[in-house]
Amino acid sequence: MRIIENKGERIGPTKLDPGTYLTRDVKDKFTSGNFAVVVPAERDDGSKVALRFFLGKVPSHTTQIISHIMNHPHPGLVGCKILRKLLPLKDGTEVDAMEMDYIDGKNLDDAVDSYLKAGRASDLTEVADNIFQNVMGLLKTGFLHGDLSHGNVMIENATGAVRFVDYDSAVINSMDSKNLIGTLEEGHPNYHHPSRRGRELLVCDVLFSALVIHVSLVSLARDPSLWTKFNKDVDGLLFRSANDDLQSTDTDLWRSIRPLFPPNEKNSAPFTILENCVGTKDLTNSGIEAKLKSWWPSSTVGPVPSYPSTVRPVPSSPSPVEKKIVSPSPSPIEERIVPPSPSPMPRPIVDRQKPKPSPMPKARQQRKTPRKSPRSRPRTKRELEEAERKAKAEAVRKAGED
Repeated sequence: MRIIENKGERIGPTKLDPGTYLTRDVKDKFTSGNFAVVVPAERDDGSKVALRFFLGKVPSHTTQIISHIMNHPHPGLVGCKILRKLLPLKDGTEVDAMEMDYIDGKNLDDAVDSYLKAGRASDLTEVADNIFQNVMGLLKTGFLHGDLSHGNVMIENATGAVRFVDYDSAVINSMDSKNLIGTLEEGHPNYHHPSRRGRELLVCDVLFSALVIHVSLVSLARDPSLWTKFNKDVDGLLFRSANDDLQSTDTDLWRSIRPLFPPNEKNSAPFTILENCVGTKDLTNSGIEAKLKSWWPSSTVGPVPSYPSTVRPVPSSPSPVEKKIVSPSPSPIEERIVPPSPSPMPRPIVDRQKPKPSPMPKARQQRKTPRKSPRSRPRTKRELEEAERKAKAEAVRKAGED
């Protein structure tokens, strides 16, 4: 981070890109994860972007994902490009980075809090439908977001549009995701079925996470008091893996939200499907895809509600969760890629503590009695002859100089 805080010095250009970037005042405006650090920056023309500096070699699947999104743009994603060897370090290492659009928005949990405080809890149903519509649209392009969670779903401040972030867990259908087991983050535990652990990412996993978000938002729209009751000190919305909410329907949360979804009501379908999936040991055997088709036809278009005018102000020193870097709303033509960021919860990078100075060496005390020189052994005949030869050679050299 101290390298990126270059105090007015510009970063770049690269061999393939003549542009440079200014990354001032980033100490309290960055996010970090297992693969990269994301900071705000300015281009030469003053436009805002986000720069993602990779902590190691750019993962091969990242370049495949970028290529896929460029060929299959979607309004829920934001544009980006790879910048090879953008940041040179003192040891000669050159750090790769990614330029991404900068979105002015909030994490989903902060947006929910804003809606509730503005007295607009009923709008959360539209937010839920809009998120689900975007997820289904991405699945149609073959894009599987592997970590749908409150921190990776953004709501734009100005428009209320949904934007997805963090592609460290994303998979493209054309990839052999079995080869990526152990290399991709498995996502936030409060949004994944227990059977997700240790296997490749599948469509059913994405749909399950989308249902967890949808049911949470609709529940809050119908009973805002759930936010105070179940979101206190929780890294999520309502469901919590530590309380067994994702592997049992006999928990306090399920008992609280079940009355909100009458069995014969059409809008209760996502609740019923999620309930059946949680009661299934292996999600791959739940039939979630077939069940969702009867509730969410492909022609359904999710509404985009306006953002509350009385939003919660962003503090001057926001917490890492509140300052995820995202980009401004793109036009329909420029559908772009969302900046990846750490999952499940970014932590700020702190400067390494300076090592303690080494103690001063103690002065050597003189010996009371001088150490006796070791006795020299008598030289051998060969050593004497060699010494005599060198003496003669030195005498000849001096005579020549005279």
